[in-house]
Amino acid sequence: MPIDDVSSFLDSIEDAPVPPFLRGKRGIMYDISGGEDSLPVKCACFNVEPALATTFVVHMGRAAPLFGELCVKEELFHRNRVFTKLDFGTCESWVGRDLNKYLPGLYWMTVVSETLAEKHGVPLTKVGAAALKHVALERGRHLFQFFERPDHWRQHQRTMDALCSSLPGVFSIDVLPARVTGPITFPELLKIRDPWR
Repeated sequence: MPIDDVSSFLDSIEDAPVPPFLRGKRGIMYDISGGEDSLPVKCACFNVEPALATTFVVHMGRAAPLFGELCVKEELFHRNRVFTKLDFGTCESWVGRDLNKYLPGLYWMTVVSETLAEKHGVPLTKVGAAALKHVALERGRHLFQFFERPDHWRQHQRTMDALCSSLPGVFSIDVLPARVTGPITFPELLKIRDPWR
């Protein structure tokens, strides 16, 4: 629903049990669930024209994001979603998304703050060496672009998988046990999957 009255919107979410997500018309999503015990605003940008995405990232740099991913949904799903066959159906789970544990992965364009990289021991020089382009943004943020267009991700999938696996502090879906894909029971899935959320 559109936000017409910012003050009323902020009042409505102050004590809400489930924090809101804000979505823009052009495929940009903000997670403003950050609080005292968690990381601040997160932003994801999906299916946006490459030139617009680059402009967006440069402008967002002023907001000092800790992390940002720009990609097509299929690349995000490949990096952070598992589908598990259970005895009663299929369960889809997000994994590797906790910025308190690691960087969720590296995508077509990825913004990483020096603070977050240092926290998880991610060597930004190695990330930059693997990138097609590396731009230093304001306030200790770095933009890495790994291939020309977001829809080219399949052509670079193996290279990006190997890069994520090789870098400390970067989540790789390859770390998940093979059993997480099933067939297993739901309690077994939770036990295997939950450490990787």
